[in-house]
Amino acid sequence: TEKESDDNQLTYIITAPPYFVSNKGHEDAGKLIATHNMSMVSKDPSVREIRTFKQEDINHMKIAYMPPLSDIGPTGRLVRFVYTVQDASGNRVLGQYFDIDVQPVNDKAPSFVTSKLLVEEGGILGITTDQLSAVDIDTRPIDLEFIVDATPSFGVLQKSGDVMTKDDKFTLKDLRRKNIRYVNDGSDVVLDTFTLTLSDGINRATKVMTVDIVPLDDETPQLGKNLRPRLIVSEGSEALISSAVLSATDVDTDDQNLVFLIIEQPKHGVMQLNNRPATKF
Repeated sequence: TEKESDDNQLTYIITAPPYFVSNKGHEDAGKLIATHNMSMVSKDPSVREIRTFKQEDINHMKIAYMPPLSDIGPTGRLVRFVYTVQDASGNRVLGQYFDIDVQPVNDKAPSFVTSKLLVEEGGILGITTDQLSAVDIDTRPIDLEFIVDATPSFGVLQKSGDVMTKDDKFTLKDLRRKNIRYVNDGSDVVLDTFTLTLSDGINRATKVMTVDIVPLDDETPQLGKNLRPRLIVSEGSEALISSAVLSATDVDTDDQNLVFLIIEQPKHGVMQLNNRPATKF
């Protein structure tokens, strides 16, 4: 205040516009604006920044601070501007500063960061931050949680060796410590899924995680059903071996790729393939 002059005529001159105290650079730290023609103050990049104003403007609540247009991150930040006060006679008080504590608003949903999940049939896959992680521009990583929405159909999720069920939770810390595993049950499938929800405490995102399963040829071929394993052939003639007489199947192998090996030839004849003696077909 100024005893010898009208307080309303004191002028404030901004000598350093708002900046982050911890990083005084070109990063947007917000701006001071005049609200004379505004019915509501909101973040609007088209509103011009002001560099001077009077005490009268402050008294009538016509000066406001507009926070940065972009998020400031997960923690509060200190913003400062520097000003000079000048009276009508030109007398000045230099180097005054004003601090503003800007607090984050948790209004952004977290995002999954994932890579391919691959495991052998019947195998175990350790899930770390290399395969599953998360980012949230307005939440600290320590505050993010993964929630099991749907468990795998052909295996289980484990946390520190314990089977996880619906609504169980784990964190990025668990992933970094290699506490999370997917254990396949050995079913003859090439794909499995489970669903996770990622929460920052307020906002959520959901993702279906796909596990690619590398099949193993660990099943024994089986002879076909309802076969008639007997040939009737006239002396000196030949007979065709059809699938009604001999066939096989294998759940791990394309039946067209199955090979029959002849380990003992007939005593009174010969096996042929394309009119040539055969040892396999």
